[in-house]
Amino acid sequence: MKFSNHITHPYRKHIPFLFLGALIIRVYFGRYNIIIEGDSVSYLSSAKDFVNFHFMGNQPYFCLYSIVIGLGNIAVHDFEKAGQFTSIAASSLTIVPLYFLSYRIFNASIAVLACILFIFEPTLIDCATKIGTESLYHLFVVTAFTTLIYGMQSTKARYLFFAGLFSGCAYATRTEGLLYGISIIFLAITIILLKENPQYSLSFNSINRIFYIACGFITIALAFQTVYFFYTGELSILRKSSLAFQMANHINTHRLIRYFENAFYLFTRQIPVVLPYPIMIIAGIGLFRKVWDKKDFIKYTYTFAAIFTPLLTLPLVLSVTRHITVILPFFLILVSVGIIEISEWLVSSINKLQYIRRIIVITGITVLLLIIMSIMKMDVWVGMIKDDETEFKIAGQFIKNHTTWQKPKVFGNGIVSYYAEAENVDIPFKILLSDGRTQTGYSTKEILNYIKEKDTDYLIISERCLFLEQFRYLVTSTIFPDNFNLVFAKNDYPSIRVFKLDSSLHSE
Repeated sequence: MKFSNHITHPYRKHIPFLFLGALIIRVYFGRYNIIIEGDSVSYLSSAKDFVNFHFMGNQPYFCLYSIVIGLGNIAVHDFEKAGQFTSIAASSLTIVPLYFLSYRIFNASIAVLACILFIFEPTLIDCATKIGTESLYHLFVVTAFTTLIYGMQSTKARYLFFAGLFSGCAYATRTEGLLYGISIIFLAITIILLKENPQYSLSFNSINRIFYIACGFITIALAFQTVYFFYTGELSILRKSSLAFQMANHINTHRLIRYFENAFYLFTRQIPVVLPYPIMIIAGIGLFRKVWDKKDFIKYTYTFAAIFTPLLTLPLVLSVTRHITVILPFFLILVSVGIIEISEWLVSSINKLQYIRRIIVITGITVLLLIIMSIMKMDVWVGMIKDDETEFKIAGQFIKNHTTWQKPKVFGNGIVSYYAEAENVDIPFKILLSDGRTQTGYSTKEILNYIKEKDTDYLIISERCLFLEQFRYLVTSTIFPDNFNLVFAKNDYPSIRVFKLDSSLHSE
């Protein structure tokens, strides 16, 4: 069946309602998330440099997401709103390729279920309400796999060009997208060998299909690398990836041992956070309730490739939990299969359920799963609703309003620097711990010398900041080092203080 026929399929009526549901949920929770956090500062700074034609800005966080924010700012005249709207829109739009992917691999019931689970999944909602690359990355990866399956099942190989194109967009959004570009090509080869060439030989037509995928990927990847080179003067996209490798070496220089240590931590600590055990169990029931035939094996190959591409490569570096969220849309497809299998078993096994409509059983199981998932991810809901970083914005605005010179230098917190419209003095990381936390690894004297060398104007001390343990006492102490003048300490925000550093500190 052609892709155009699926667009006009009677089930198309589901998609607008599913999209609208995802959009409403994400907009609702997005209104609570009014303070930027983490890497958001870097993406917004890159977006500002982009629209101001500040090339050679040496921005490791410059990516397709930053470009979209910059373009969005032209319409809304607010970089933060443009960044959050991009995440919300991208997450909501992911419903469309997810539906068609699920429908093409399985059926309409599983497609609807997967989309409903996607709409209410707490981690995905959390990603959508924040300024970060995750939601846009999810959209491109899911779309790449959707166009791949339609291209593989179509007589027109040019559809596969779009699979490469969208995987290239994923690469331009996050460095890990390169893995999906490679994975999609190998997946295409695997499917061709399984379906068309049992003698394990590739025909000219098969090679032509792979060529289309590669061309699509290279088109975007090369274009973005060109822009990145003119922007930073380097060929390396998102240099933070190479930094992750370097920092990982501080923990264990033996690569094989480090890989297995990180893999153990990933599968035992991080994945259960993203995929609670009840979800895994239901997905497992859907996978193994019946014996697979060749068609089943091919169907599940798509989802397995999407899920295990990051899981098998992330242990090479020290990942954080949000790096795993890309597998959620695909895993929800397997969960939907599990829900259908359980409902079929209940209806056929329990006599009393023979007279109950199948859809009621499916709805009940789905609602129960959503409740369990929400309870197990209660901290995610609380994090979305509780705006607990207002202190950073208040402190930044204080510095902005009490600074007479144009661009002060702030050390200790990039979010404060952003709201102060100040130059952020980066913390010199030395060690990356196995659980993803970072510490400077420097002594108090070394930090003070570093502050002097950078001609820092303000020092931010916050209980939330784990980087400056040696200065934690300054949050509550009444005795401060010489040349440290306390200028911001409010009862409403007891966990943060701002110190102005005397000019004499720099001349010592």
